[in-house]
Parts: sequence; structure tokens; C-alpha cells
Amino acid sequence: MQTNETPHYDASVNTTGCCPKFNPGGWDDQELHFRNKPFVRATTRSVMHVPVNMGGVFARVNQHIDAAGASAGGQFVLSRDSLPLGKRTSFFTLQSRSRGRNDHTERRLSDGGVRRPV
Repeated sequence: MQTNETPHYDASVNTTGCCPKFNPGGWDDQELHFRNKPFVRATTRSVMHVPVNMGGVFARVNQHIDAAGASAGGQFVLSRDSLPLGKRTSFFTLQSRSRGRNDHTERRLSDGGVRRPV
């Protein structure tokens, strides 16, 4: 897999109207590598690994990303459970900094209640 790329994501099966069913085809045995790829980090609460406020947090984060003009084509979100228990960290991809984004965009995202890109 090339740096800063992900396998094709098949979003054709979407029975919930929210998130498509994950199809692991193309993702098995892949190693993802990111270099200088800007992300915004957000934290959600979960109970027994089930997120309880993900919809509101994701909507707010995407709103701030769009308002800052930093939305990435083919945006994806990486999530992981983290310590302490009851927290889940999600990383939203941003448009590449090489496309004209700068620290001002990062501050605007941060001021909106979204953590700085990592």
C-alpha cells in the first residue's frame, strides 16, 4: 500500500442510513502508512465499547472541518478504544497542508472545540 493511501472502501451496502457495512475485501493483510497526513482528533464516550455520543461528535467535527475549508476528498475516520475505559479516539483526515492550509486553519479547528491536527 502506498503511503497516505487506503484500500478502496465499498460503501454500497448502507442499511442504517448512517454508516455503510464494512466489507473487509481489499483491507485484509494491508499495512497502512501515513506521512505528513493531517488528522483532527476527537473523543467520544462509550459503554462496553459501544459509542453513546458518536453521532453528535462526528457531526460537530465535520461541521468545523467544513467551515475551515479543510475537508478532504475521500475523507475517512480511524477510530480506536483508548484508556481510560469509556473513551474512544477518532482521527478525521484533512485536506493536505500542501494545498494551502496553514496554522490559521488549525487554530480555527481548535477554537471550534476540535483538537488540533496531529
